[in-house]
Amino acid sequence: MTSPSDTISGTLDAIFESRAQFSDSVAWVKGNHYWKFGYDSNYVNDYSNFPGFTPVRIILPSLNCLVAFANFVNFGGGPPLPQMAAAPCPLPPTFNGVAVTFFGVALPRENGPGANQYQDGFVPTGPFEGGPVDHSWPNAFPKSLFQNYSFQMNHGYQGFFAQDQWKLNPKLTLNYGIRWDLETGLSRQIDSYYGAWQPRLGFAYAPDNKTVIRGGGGLFFDRNNMTFFFITGDQKTIPGYLTGFNLPMVRKGAENGGWQLNQVVGGVAPADLVAENILMTGQYPAEFISGPCPPSCGVGAGGMDRHNSKLPYAEQASFEIDREIGRGLTLDIGYLFVGAHRLVRGNNLNVSCPDGTTKPGNPSFAQGWLNPDGTHSSCSGTPTLLFGKEHFAAGPEDIRAGLLDFNNGVVHANYHGLTLQAIERLGKYFNLNANYTFSKSIDDGNFTTFINLPQNQFDYKAERALSNQDVRHRFIANFSATTADHGSVLMKDWTFSSIITAQGGRPFTLFVGFDANNDTNPVTDRVGLVRRNTYIGDKLVAWDARIARAFRFGERAKAEVSFDAFNLLNRQNVDEVTSVYDAPVFTGPVPQHFDDGIGAPGGNPDFGKPRTMLNPRQLQVALKVSF
Repeated sequence: MTSPSDTISGTLDAIFESRAQFSDSVAWVKGNHYWKFGYDSNYVNDYSNFPGFTPVRIILPSLNCLVAFANFVNFGGGPPLPQMAAAPCPLPPTFNGVAVTFFGVALPRENGPGANQYQDGFVPTGPFEGGPVDHSWPNAFPKSLFQNYSFQMNHGYQGFFAQDQWKLNPKLTLNYGIRWDLETGLSRQIDSYYGAWQPRLGFAYAPDNKTVIRGGGGLFFDRNNMTFFFITGDQKTIPGYLTGFNLPMVRKGAENGGWQLNQVVGGVAPADLVAENILMTGQYPAEFISGPCPPSCGVGAGGMDRHNSKLPYAEQASFEIDREIGRGLTLDIGYLFVGAHRLVRGNNLNVSCPDGTTKPGNPSFAQGWLNPDGTHSSCSGTPTLLFGKEHFAAGPEDIRAGLLDFNNGVVHANYHGLTLQAIERLGKYFNLNANYTFSKSIDDGNFTTFINLPQNQFDYKAERALSNQDVRHRFIANFSATTADHGSVLMKDWTFSSIITAQGGRPFTLFVGFDANNDTNPVTDRVGLVRRNTYIGDKLVAWDARIARAFRFGERAKAEVSFDAFNLLNRQNVDEVTSVYDAPVFTGPVPQHFDDGIGAPGGNPDFGKPRTMLNPRQLQVALKVSF
């Protein structure tokens, strides 16, 4: 069970990988040039297991939605639980607290009327393989179904490069080169891409013996994120699935998949009854891949957009000046720019046209984001707004399916960072490194969890905002002081070191907490007209310290006793902040940052409070013996 602000740690249940690699390079020195040419080849066999949301994942928008669902299930037959001192469940009473129920089921790979073949109406094996319900949930699914959720993929990487280091004179060196990469073995999912050419240029200039100026830039291609291939790699469709649409993300061979993920939305289908039945009986409802939802609420064979999944890449540029001042102090100032493109965005293809709009050129069954030919586009007309935003009274575009997972490489991200660094060395016994970074990171989406899907599939531009990982200010200082290994018995062989970290707060999105725009996704709606990541969390301040003493025994043996203190001042550093507001519009001043005293009047009383904390003070004593 989860709330809209939950995150998923880890994706696959298991992955096994074997790799064969061959690489070689040759260098050639001629005059002031140092040429280098190379080749790298990898053949990878991956075997993964992903039982998507098996046995069940229940979306409960608030604590009192959990209370409502518990009273509906009433395991044990006791009196109803009272409401908690929190915001009321934002869902209608008929939902019994459940916004969405997801559940994955194992299905036969072969299709047909036979006993061990799939056809609509097939009853999947439950989590307990027909045995009595075991509420300790020892496994997500019977071990005999492991192969149904498993997927094998053979793929490879090929890379070639050529580069030259040209020393024009004793003060100036120029580096330039080019690289080309190719991924193979993914043709069942996406089109091959041959355009990963990556020119790069850099220089180093030393006007005197105390100054170095460096700079460079280039293109850097990434590899495909295989998670998006593994988690959908074995999902099943059947011929004729969603007749009338040429789905852009269904892989070749999906008709022989081994499982299907179902999405039952409260209000549209009995999400509460399905969730209760799975929890109480350990049985799944009959599976229908074709037909209307309910009962056919599968998400199809989701995956990458076959024709819009070119390799992601980044444009990078940097400039840096190092200057030695005095005998042991070095100052450094540097700038880094990274512009990333074609990053993966998650989408739901099955969204109807906004209220007041249509697609006159499409048939009646295709009045939404998805067109019959597999493309997606906006609808025509003037939308009717609710709370200043587009609304989707029709819900899904096609009632024959639930959420249609669709991932395309269309996200852009920019990072600008200015760094100041000081390095001090006082002889052999003291070292100091202090680093301050002022930076800003912006993107127009990502796909780490479902809460990062677009609020409105028709308005990608509204997703441009601070990145989840944006940290405006960050300061880190560390030093190490030692005493000599000879001299006074009491004073020799001591080490004292410390790390001080201080950084600004991370941004959070102000979520409504329920499906305010009725697009069937209850976890992406934002309050009012705010963009993503407008609420800044708590700053982080931590001081770690270490003191150690070494004891020598002869020439070869040594023992070291150390004492470490992490977060020495025991500061309460907030990690995650509760950012679910529980109202579609602001009912008071707009919250800006953690601990600003602005809550959610009439909404979630826990809004703005810490949800998770970083570690308190931790003390550690250690003994290390070397011989």
